[in-house]
Amino acid sequence: MMKYHTAFDKDGNPSFSYYRERMVKREELHLWEGEIHEVIPLTGRLLYTDIGICHRKVHVSDANRNLRIFEAMLDKGKKLNPREQFYYARELYYHKRYKDAVKAFKKFLKEDSGWIENKIDACEMLGYCYYALHKEEKALESFLCSLQYEVPHAELCCDIAKHFMDRAKYKEAIFWYECAMKVPMNETSGAFIREDCYGYIPAIQLCVCWWRLGDKDRAVQYNELAGVYKPKSREVEQNRRFFEMK
Repeated sequence: MMKYHTAFDKDGNPSFSYYRERMVKREELHLWEGEIHEVIPLTGRLLYTDIGICHRKVHVSDANRNLRIFEAMLDKGKKLNPREQFYYARELYYHKRYKDAVKAFKKFLKEDSGWIENKIDACEMLGYCYYALHKEEKALESFLCSLQYEVPHAELCCDIAKHFMDRAKYKEAIFWYECAMKVPMNETSGAFIREDCYGYIPAIQLCVCWWRLGDKDRAVQYNELAGVYKPKSREVEQNRRFFEMK
């Protein structure tokens, strides 16, 4: 299992990663499954390595290809398995078909056999759909529903915190951003990992929250902590100049 990096920050550092099967023994006769977002069912002894594979879009691709394949499968009367249903819902979201995506995510969440990490991601993306549909409270409910599956991931903590921060509920936002900073990153869980949610984002947002609550000392403290996570952060430098004038 190797790290698979699919998004990068302004400095070229990976910002979205997860482990995928990238080296297998041929004699085990491993076979890819699925018509799209193919996967190799994992068996035998698994080894994890820090070797990273960077997935960058060098050429313009067909943005509608994946959704077209899923809808062709449905037109033929094929029933999507839980994993396919999850990725179909994601494609609907990325194509801004939010009402259809809501239905698809809800259908997936009703499945008993869906993978727990996909369930958690589905709750998060369902929340994003509701935001796009201007149903903010339903979005928060979706984020909180993820708590029934596992201890919250830092990504969800940041989502919940931002919900409160956007509504000037800074004490509530602080609680959830502090939770995000305490959650250990489980890179081998197979979940989609947004590394900034485990340090930089909660730190820089806590800086803002404490400033809004009138506590400059804590605001400065968290801004400097954010700088530890990202020494080249433009936001950290801007905040330093701002605090010097106050």
